Amino acid sequence: MNITIDKNNIRPAYLQLKDAIAEAIRNGEIAVGSKILSENALSKRCGIHRHTARSSLQLLSEDGLITSIPGRGWFVTADMDKAMADSTRSEEGVSAASAPKVVGVVYGAPLNTINSCFATSFLNGLLKVGKNHCYDVRFLSDEDIHDMKIQGHCKAKPDIIIWVMPPPDSIPDIEQLSTAGFKIIVANRQLYGTGLPFVAVNQYSGARELVSRLVNAGHRRIGCITSDMPYRYVSERWRGFSDAMHAAGIEPDEKLILHVVDPTDIGEGLKQLFEGNPDMTALFLAGETFHRQTFEYIRDTGRKIPDDISVVAFDAVEFNGLKGTIVAAEQPLAQMAEQLFVTIASLLSEKKTADGETGIVIEPVIRPGESIKKID
Repeated sequence: MNITIDKNNIRPAYLQLKDAIAEAIRNGEIAVGSKILSENALSKRCGIHRHTARSSLQLLSEDGLITSIPGRGWFVTADMDKAMADSTRSEEGVSAASAPKVVGVVYGAPLNTINSCFATSFLNGLLKVGKNHCYDVRFLSDEDIHDMKIQGHCKAKPDIIIWVMPPPDSIPDIEQLSTAGFKIIVANRQLYGTGLPFVAVNQYSGARELVSRLVNAGHRRIGCITSDMPYRYVSERWRGFSDAMHAAGIEPDEKLILHVVDPTDIGEGLKQLFEGNPDMTALFLAGETFHRQTFEYIRDTGRKIPDDISVVAFDAVEFNGLKGTIVAAEQPLAQMAEQLFVTIASLLSEKKTADGETGIVIEPVIRPGESIKKID
């Protein structure tokens, strides 16, 4: 079976792999009863993370195309007619394999304070994917959380709680509710050492890849705009930046680092960064919250990308004043939402991953662009 994963394709890698295997099964290239390559073998062959391969196999299993035999691996199901029918019904969102479940979605800020394209897109994706998987997705209020902590129940009666991007001070509440018997999965935050299940994006690898592209293009005076917030994803992106620099023998210069405390107004910090470092040839934006003001500053001061400054960015870049596209690490929202509900199905059926891991980390998508200028 010949499988090619196009990492520049907007369709996530795990869905490309799922499609390729499904097509090979349907056209008889992989016979009924045949063993499918393991997730490790698929990850090596396709150049993807094994968790990505696992997502593909789990979705194929949900469609009824393959089945897992403990201790032996994945095999093509014998009942192909049923598998095809189940797959069609699943894609149409009308599968009746199980009754809809209530999913409470909790995040670290009230709904009316969300002004992030990433946050709103991700929450909308959860609603859409949840509906496709026949879940009744609802939002929990602070009052609901209070009732669960004090009384052990709330009006929503959630079967599973998806806690979206919790700040560090929410971890004790999550652990308390988990200990009280509520099933919780954390979305887009890595919580190593807590034992809590999570699905998150590999912040480190995305940041390191972006900065490595600047280094490989010959840049040495590379600036960084990052946050001082105590979030793990912030430290992971900073570690990716630092490691990419150190790997090239470059010591990050503190004068080239803008540590942002209040992201609502970084105008003065941008002025000091650019005017104080006229030899800065490249810039790494470590998050969506810095995009708009930075690109406005570059535009308003008459600078050009990449002629005057090369730029790479974490999170998708949406700014109308730009010519060309920015090389960026985008968080695969659709894949993350899909993986959340695949993992939720396992949690509700009390199944565990084969290697006992509680966390699944998904690789970001590096979007090509024209924002890096090569320095000879």
